[in-house]
Parts: sequence; structure tokens; C-alpha cells
Amino acid sequence: MDDDELHADIKKYPDDYQYERAVRLFCSAESYWLCIKTFRNYSGKKTLQHSQAKESLRSAFTKVLDQLQQKTPHCLS
Repeated sequence: MDDDELHADIKKYPDDYQYERAVRLFCSAESYWLCIKTFRNYSGKKTLQHSQAKESLRSAFTKVLDQLQQKTPHCLS
């Protein structure tokens, strides 16, 4: 695995998971992890939010959950 290619991938996709990078770099997630351990300037994910979260689905889910809690407050608390 080329170090320059790995650095470029990290800069281009800072929030991706290791297995996503491994697919792009044609290696296993384990070998990617071993390579990334050697980098001193890599600090992991750059955001606190899940990269694949869908806010619209979450808001729909919480809306339904709130409705259920109003109907049966003793069951869901």
C-alpha cells in the first residue's frame, strides 16, 4: 500500500470507516489498520455525527416514539 495514496484517501474522505477505505485501496481492513497505526498525524474521525445517519428517518422515528409514549406512557418509560 502506497503511503501517499493512503494520505490522499484520508484527506479526501476524513469520516470514512476502515472497511470503506480498505475497499478503495484494494486491501483488507486488518492490513489497513496495521498501516494506519504507523501514521503519527492520524487522529481518527473528524466529526461527532455518524457519517451514514439520516436525520429524516431519525426524526420520523422519534415522532412515532413520542406518539406511542403519549398513548401508553407506562409501557415505554
